[in-house]
Order: sequence, then C-alpha cells, then structure tokens
Amino acid sequence: MKKYWVSIVIILLAGYFWFFSNSIPDGNPNEFVHSGVIVVFGDSLTAGHGVEEQQNYPALLQFRLNQEGYPHYNVLNFGIDGDTTKDGLERTETLFEHQPEIVIVALGANDAFQRVPLEETRKNLKKILEKIQNHKAKIILAGIVPPPTRGFSYIGAFEEMYKELAREFDAVLMPSLLSGVMLRSEYNLSDNIHPNPAGYRIITDNLWSYVHILLRKE
Repeated sequence: MKKYWVSIVIILLAGYFWFFSNSIPDGNPNEFVHSGVIVVFGDSLTAGHGVEEQQNYPALLQFRLNQEGYPHYNVLNFGIDGDTTKDGLERTETLFEHQPEIVIVALGANDAFQRVPLEETRKNLKKILEKIQNHKAKIILAGIVPPPTRGFSYIGAFEEMYKELAREFDAVLMPSLLSGVMLRSEYNLSDNIHPNPAGYRIITDNLWSYVHILLRKE
C-alpha cells in the first residue's frame, strides 16, 4: 500500500513539473530573428559613392565578420545615393523580404543637407525603427552629425534626436557614423563629403564594436 502511494506522489510531481516547464516562459526568451542576415540601410555613405563595391563599409564589415569567425552572417547593402529618411521609409518593407537579424540604420545626412525640418526627420526615423522592431530585428542606429554650416543649435538637436530614438527603441547607438572621418581630407574624396577607401576602413573599425556585441557565435 505504501509503495502505491509513493508511486502516486511520483506521478503527481512529474505532472506538476511537466506542466510548469511547458507553461512558464523561459527566463530569457529569444524574441529575435536568427537568420544571420545583417542589413545596412542608408544613403550614399552606405552605398559607397565613388569607391569600388568591395571598399564600402558594408563590404568591409562582411570581410571583418569572416575574419573574426562569424561566417554565418551575411551583410546586405541597402544604401541608395541621395536617400532621405522619407525615401528610406518608403522602401523599408523591402528589408523584411530577407528576414534580417540585425538592421543598421544610417539615414539623415541628406535631410540635413536638404534642410528638411528636424521634426519630419524624427517622424520618419521613428516609423522606420517601429517597422524594424515589429519584425524582431536588432537595431543599430548610426547617428549623422550635420555640417558646421547648419549651426551649433541644429547640430545639437540633430544629435539628441538619435539619442532619444535609440533609447525609445532599445537600439544600439553609434553616435556618429563618420567619427574620425568627417571633414578630414585624407579620409574623403575630393568632394570632402564621401569617404575614400581609407575613410571606409575607419568607419568599419568604429562600427565593429557596436556590431560585435549583437553577434551570435553560431
């Protein structure tokens, strides 16, 4: 009789643990896509205006991933010359055909050059980030520092916009895509706007520290 009750207790306990192990979510639920696709979403700075295809920073990022032991990641360059945040918003849906695991958003430079109202730029970026977040991709938001001709007040507000959006969407913030490159003739083409191959190597080195923290080993 005693053995009978012991068996009943064992069965009940097994059922108890089975129920809770299948009904309580994992403490660290995996909410993100694991496609291995990294999309770099930007304008001519991303497209690689004026340099060979293998010299732009998305191509160099792919090389770095392979070199560092992350060959299971595939970088797609979604940079288009001249794109503003409005243009980017209009083509955001095309990103999701590839089910990206990570999206690097590097838009805003042409808004600054074309003097698009800051609130409009903010609204467009917010909508882009919302769409990416809804598709369960991790986000790196690369900030753009406007040229000095726009004035310190505008530059400060532009930089703060990226910080606020990164906080709102839990994105990794790269404060300036062109850090160490902007307005330095040795790292830019003759237009002093677009990076040359040496400039793109600096951008890739800077970007790596932000990308690296989001990577899976396999």
